[in-house]
Amino acid sequence: MRFFWANIAAIALLASPASFSSGVGDAPATYSLDGKTFYGKIRARGLLGLFAKKSVLRFEGQLFSWSSGEDFRPAAYETREENGKIIFTAHAVGNEGAYANDYVDWRGEYDGESLSNVTAVWTRAQGGGDWLHDLLLPQTVTFSFKPAKP
Repeated sequence: MRFFWANIAAIALLASPASFSSGVGDAPATYSLDGKTFYGKIRARGLLGLFAKKSVLRFEGQLFSWSSGEDFRPAAYETREENGKIIFTAHAVGNEGAYANDYVDWRGEYDGESLSNVTAVWTRAQGGGDWLHDLLLPQTVTFSFKPAKP
């Protein structure tokens, strides 16, 4: 008999109006990055990050690109919703020349207004760059992008 009443109580609890979501705050993020441009500065982490460099991140036609002097191809980017924010990732491959065998993996968050927690991990090809970069830089360098204040 106790089993019967426990099941009845569970059904009543599940069917109560309080158990249904109001829908407020439960909807997935509906904003898009496509067509957006963000200005800011990029800086390497650690000792390599003595100076920040102006940079522009662009999301256009489902491609991600950035400009701060590097030579990498625009990359397809992917997004997913997590905790009310859009998380983006992109895998950019170097163009011809010194960066041809290098790649940069990007990740960041977008809340509908601004970017946050944007990182780029540059993986350098062994012996593929110029001698100065090969001498001074580790194989992977992590960067942070800080958007400019509006």
